[in-house]
Amino acid sequence: MMYKTHIAFAILPVVIIESIVDKMSIPLELLVYCTVAFGALLPDLDEANSYIGKKLPIFPMIYQMIGVKHRGITHQFIFVVGLLILLQFLFANFNTSITEKVIAYSFVYGYLMHLVGDMLTKGGIDSFFYPLSNKKGVLLPRYFRFYTGSIVEYILFYLLSFLILVFFISSII
Repeated sequence: MMYKTHIAFAILPVVIIESIVDKMSIPLELLVYCTVAFGALLPDLDEANSYIGKKLPIFPMIYQMIGVKHRGITHQFIFVVGLLILLQFLFANFNTSITEKVIAYSFVYGYLMHLVGDMLTKGGIDSFFYPLSNKKGVLLPRYFRFYTGSIVEYILFYLLSFLILVFFISSII
């Protein structure tokens, strides 16, 4: 999935929820959107040709040196579980505000939505539930999935962007 589709895919549910609940202040809302977007990009830090890999090229080089392949450990469910365990440890041992917790969980949510998005592509995610299973992580039958950068993905991106705009406008009207 292209980086912009990952961001739109992760942001849309946040915009929908925020338009219904409308409890966040504007600065917190913007911080949540940015954190979700960053989380939605970060799994591809293992790929030198990804949007974020090009912006932070030292990380793909480090991943390559230690043997991490694209859509490897950074794309497995166990990695997200590890992030959540780390957050729980930090929250239990350090005085964290509700705002800090919202931001941290927004990041993990964006990260998880990236993985969900990748499971909609033809490639899916190898060994998504490793070590429990070596099956490929996919969410749809093969004929409903799409190739990264295909016309289907562009249509999906524009549809998601349109819906984000509709819900954002409805929340301010």
